[in-house]
Amino acid sequence: MQRLLIGNDWSEELEEPAGSGWAVQRLLWFARDGDVLVLPVPPEEEFLSYVTSLTGTRRDSLHVAVPPPGRTGTGALTADRLTHPAFIAELRERTACRPVDEVFALWPDAAVAAVADALGCPGALEGHGFLTQSGGLLGSSKAVFRALAAGVGAPLPDGAVCADRRRAQEHVARLLDGGSPVILKQDYGSGSDGNEILSRTGAVDLRGARDVRVLPDRTAVSAYLAERWDWLTAGGRDRVVVERYHPGSRAYFAEFWISDAGVRLGGHGEMQYRPSPTPRSCPPRT
Repeated sequence: MQRLLIGNDWSEELEEPAGSGWAVQRLLWFARDGDVLVLPVPPEEEFLSYVTSLTGTRRDSLHVAVPPPGRTGTGALTADRLTHPAFIAELRERTACRPVDEVFALWPDAAVAAVADALGCPGALEGHGFLTQSGGLLGSSKAVFRALAAGVGAPLPDGAVCADRRRAQEHVARLLDGGSPVILKQDYGSGSDGNEILSRTGAVDLRGARDVRVLPDRTAVSAYLAERWDWLTAGGRDRVVVERYHPGSRAYFAEFWISDAGVRLGGHGEMQYRPSPTPRSCPPRT
């Protein structure tokens, strides 16, 4: 069995990919004998030897492949790097004697499906057809999450998905008038960078957002949204999530592997904020 592990970290369909060459090297912890690892930059040999000494994977059985620099350099595995003709030729040569049985990527991007197609192994990529149509974007949409959660009756913070400024203003003012602070979320923002907290008084701890804005009345709400709407919607491209903010609440996460064979829990934990999510506690402390 031969696996192709791809250390991509984000989709350029959402935003300009950041330089994350070091962060995606966590993929090394999942490597098994005979795997081919695609990374944006070569890992340090000392780190690779350290990881394999703990996992029991034979270092000399692994092949690390790094594509040529792309339009954003070497920090991320952008589509032009993954599908570069010379790099595809390298992967074909590496996998010629042993067919690829599994393609696994950190981010379910359409470019990963393009790599599988180029290597003639679309069946090795779970959800191949879904990914060819940029289906991976659905999993990162806060608007899609709220719609699905509400549809099955899962508990949600009071709020709404807003495609226009008037609707957003209505819900922000309603929540603030009711005595609750509000958090606004970009649909695809990550790591709290796409969130802002709104409050009548400002007496709210900054946690899970980039800023706290004091809006004493409805006029201030209108002025704020006029100022920030372009940023909140990524230039009008995306929707905005408006939610009641619950100060002091704890944030937990769970990761699942969803494939044609079913759904499997991968892990869970608690996110710690200062004010953005930095460390994680796995499993969560009670």
